[in-house]
Amino acid sequence: LNLTLKRSAQTHLDKIKDFLDKVQEVIDAKLTKVEEIGKANLLHAQFVEQRPTVEVEWHHFHNKNKLFQSMTNSAGVEFAQERDRWDLFTDRLDSHEKEMEDQLNTMKSEVDKVVKDWNKDLDRFAAKWNELKPKDSDAKEPLKFITEQKEIFAKIKEQGTEVVQQCRYFSMDEPEMDVVEELDEDLILYESMWAIAADYYKELKELQGEPWIAFRGKIFKLDDFMKAWVERLKESPSSSISLQIRTQIDSWQRLMPLLKFVRGEGFTPQHWTDLFRMLNIPSATTQDTLTLGMLLDKSDIILRSEKDLKTLHARAQGEAQIREALDDVRNWAADSKFNLVPHPDRKGVMLITDWKEVMTSVNDNQALLFSMKDSPFFRPFAEDARKWESKLGLIDELLHYMNAIQRKWVYLEPIFARGALPQEQERFVRMDKEYLGVMKGVAMDPKVVSLSNFPEYRERLKNIGEQLERCQKALNEFLEQKRDKFPRFYFISDDDLLEILGQSKNPVVIQSHLKKLFMGIHSVVFDANKKHIVKIQSLEGETVPLMNQVAIVDEVEEWLGALDIEMKSTLQQHLRQCIDKMDVGAYASQILCACEQVHFTRATEEAFKAGTEEAMKKHRGNLQKQLRDLTSFSAGNTDAVMELKLKALIMDLIHSIEVVDLLLKEKIMDPTDWLWRKQLRFYLNREGKCDIRMVDAQFRYSYEYQGNAPKLVHTPLTDRCYLTLTQGMHLGYGGNPYGPAGTGKTESVKALGNAMGRQVLVFNCDEGIDFKSMGRIFTGLVKCGAWGCFDEFNRLKVDQLSAVSQMIQVIQEALKNGERNCHLLGRNINVDANAGIFVTLNPVSYTHLRAHETPEHLVCRLLLEKKKKKNQT
Repeated sequence: LNLTLKRSAQTHLDKIKDFLDKVQEVIDAKLTKVEEIGKANLLHAQFVEQRPTVEVEWHHFHNKNKLFQSMTNSAGVEFAQERDRWDLFTDRLDSHEKEMEDQLNTMKSEVDKVVKDWNKDLDRFAAKWNELKPKDSDAKEPLKFITEQKEIFAKIKEQGTEVVQQCRYFSMDEPEMDVVEELDEDLILYESMWAIAADYYKELKELQGEPWIAFRGKIFKLDDFMKAWVERLKESPSSSISLQIRTQIDSWQRLMPLLKFVRGEGFTPQHWTDLFRMLNIPSATTQDTLTLGMLLDKSDIILRSEKDLKTLHARAQGEAQIREALDDVRNWAADSKFNLVPHPDRKGVMLITDWKEVMTSVNDNQALLFSMKDSPFFRPFAEDARKWESKLGLIDELLHYMNAIQRKWVYLEPIFARGALPQEQERFVRMDKEYLGVMKGVAMDPKVVSLSNFPEYRERLKNIGEQLERCQKALNEFLEQKRDKFPRFYFISDDDLLEILGQSKNPVVIQSHLKKLFMGIHSVVFDANKKHIVKIQSLEGETVPLMNQVAIVDEVEEWLGALDIEMKSTLQQHLRQCIDKMDVGAYASQILCACEQVHFTRATEEAFKAGTEEAMKKHRGNLQKQLRDLTSFSAGNTDAVMELKLKALIMDLIHSIEVVDLLLKEKIMDPTDWLWRKQLRFYLNREGKCDIRMVDAQFRYSYEYQGNAPKLVHTPLTDRCYLTLTQGMHLGYGGNPYGPAGTGKTESVKALGNAMGRQVLVFNCDEGIDFKSMGRIFTGLVKCGAWGCFDEFNRLKVDQLSAVSQMIQVIQEALKNGERNCHLLGRNINVDANAGIFVTLNPVSYTHLRAHETPEHLVCRLLLEKKKKKNQT
C-alpha cells in the first residue's frame, strides 16, 4: 500500500514536471518576430487555460505525499525544485501581459502593414488575370500562361494564409478571402477548360496532318473524333472555349456529306487543279501534299461550293469510269489469247477451243464501248474509243468467220481425207491450204487482238467460208442421193452414214451400224470369203439363214437394200413353211408367233363354222394341251434363244385361251360378232402373204425382222389401245396414246408394230429438233413404211409444232387417199402404205400441248384409261 501510494504521488508530480518543462521552453525563448510573438501569445493563452488542471495535480500530490509521510514517518517524495519552478511560472505568467504589451502594439502595426500590402498584391493579380486570362481560341499558349499565373497566385495565396494566421495571433480582423476563392475557382476552371481544349487541339492536329490521299478512305475516323468530343463536351462545364469547339464540330458535321465530293478518287491532275482553284488552296499544293487540315480550313468554301463540287465530282467519276473501261479493254487485249489444241490426226495443225468464251468477251467489250457513248463525259475519249471499236468490230467479224469455218472444216476434213466426193476434192484442198495458212498465223501469235492487224483476213475468210459451204452443199446432196436410194439412211447421222459409205466392205464397220438401220438385226454372218451375207442375227443370238445370199458390192446402199428385200422375202417364205409344218427350232420367234396366230384364227373360225359350243370347247382344249406341251418343253430346255421363243409362244397362247374363254362365256358362235371382230386376227391370203385384221381395218404383215423383243402382256387396256390405233390407221391417221408416265404408251405402240412386222422407231422430242430434222425423219418413215413414235411431242417449240403438223397432215392425206407419193420439204417422195406416225403424251404434256394450241389435225387422240392397281402394261 505504501508503495502504491508513493507511485501515485510520483505520477502527479511527473505530470507537473512535464508541464513546467513546456512552460520553461516558451518563457525562456527570445521573441524577435511577429510570428514568434503571436505563437507565444497563443501558448500563453493555452497555459492560462491549463493552469487550473495543473493546480489540481498539485493538490492531489500534496494529499498523497502527506499521507505517505504520516504512514512511513519519512520525508516523502522530494518536490522542492518543482515547487520553486511552479512559483516562478506563476509569477512570469501573471507578468506576461505586461511584458508583451509593448511588443504586441509594435507587432500589430507591422501585421496591419503586411495585410495592406497583401491586399494590394491580390488586387493587382486579380486585375491582371481578369484582363489577360485566355478567353478564346486565339490565345497563344494559354495553358503555359495559366500555369505561370497559378504559380504566382499560389505564392499570393500562401502569403494570405500567413497574414490570416498573424491576424489570428494578435486577435486582429482577418482580411476578406472571397476574392481569393473566386480567383482560385476561376484559375481551376480555366485550367480545366484549356486542358480539354489542349486535348482537343492535340487530337485535331494529328488528324489535320493526315495526308488526304491516305485519309479519304478512313473518313469514319473524323466522324468518330467529332462524336467522341460532342459526348465529352456534354460532360464538361460550359465555357466559351467549349462553345467554340462545339460550333467548329457542328460546322464540320455539316461538311461530312460533302467530303465524298472531294475524295479525289478517279481525279486526274486537271481535276485536282480545278478543285484547288475552287477551294482557294495554294497552287503549289499537290494531291500528295494535300492534308485533311487544309480541307477543314476550307469548310466554309466547301459548304458554299456544294453544287460546283458535285459537278466536278460527277465529271471526274464519269471520266474515270470511261478511263477504267478503256483500261479494261486494253488489259483484255494484252491478256486474251486463243486456247489452241493440236489436231488429233494432222500434225502441226492447231484448233481453237473455248469459242464461246472468246466471242463473249469480244461482245462484252463491244457493249462496254457502246455504253460509253451515252456518257456526257465521253468526248475526251471519243477518238481512242473509236479505234477500239473498229478493232473489236473487225475481230468479231473474223471470229464469226473462223468459228463457222473451223466447225465445217473439222467436219469435212476427214471426209475429204478419205477421198469422198472426188469432184470437190480440188476445191477442198485449196480451201484447206488457205485456212491452215490463217491458223498458222494464229498459232504464231495467239493473242486475240492480233487479228485486228490483218484486215485482209476478212475477204480471205469470207471466201474460205463460201467455198466450204459449196463443199458442204455438195456433200449434203451426195448424202441425200444415198438416202433416196436406201431410205433407212434417214435414221442415222451424217457421220455414221459417211463412215458406212467409206467402209462399205469392212465387216467390222458394217456390224457396228446394222443395228441402227434394222430393228432386229444386230449382226450378220458372212461367208468364208467375206463377200456374201448368209445369215442375220439378233442381239440375243437368234440366227435366221437367208434363203438367198446377199452379195457385198461397192455401192453400200445397193447391198443394204438387197439385204432388206432378202430379209423380208426369207421371213415370208419361212412363215408359209412354218404354217405348213411348225418347227420351234427352225424358225425365228416372230415367225413362230405369226404362224401360231394364223393357226389360232383359222381354228377359231372353224369352230364358229361348226356352230356348236362343244367345237369351241374342243378348240380350247387343243390350245390348253398345246400350252402344256410348250410349258413342259420349256421346263427341260437350256438354250437361251429357245427359251425366248417359248416364252413368246406361251404368252400368245395364254391370250388366245383368254379370248376363247370370253367367247364361251358370252356364248359367241358367229364370226361376225363384235367380240370376235375386235380381236387382232391373222390370215394367210391366196398369195401366201399374211394379212392382219381388226374390225374393219386390214393390214399387210411387213416382215421386218424383230429379233427377240420382249412380249407385252395382253390386258383389256392393251386390246383397247390396239383397237383404237388400228381404227385410226384405217382412217389414214396415226394415234396419240395418252396417260401417266410409265403406263406403257410407247411400249403398246411398239408391241402392235411388232405384231404386224413393222419397223418401229422411237424419237424423244426436245427443243433442239426443228421442222427440217422432223421432215427428214418423216421422209424416211414414209419411204420405208416404218412407224415413228414421238415421245414428249409437246417439247417442240411452238413455231416448229405448226410446221411439223402441216407435214403430218400431208402424210396423213396421202395415206388416207392411198396416194403413191406426197410433197415434203419441197420434194416429191414415194409413200409406203405401211407407214405410221404416233405421238405419246402424259397428262402434264397433254395440258402443255393444248396450251400451245396445237392444230387439231396433228393426231388422232387416244385416251388411255388408268387401272387402279394393275394398269401398267
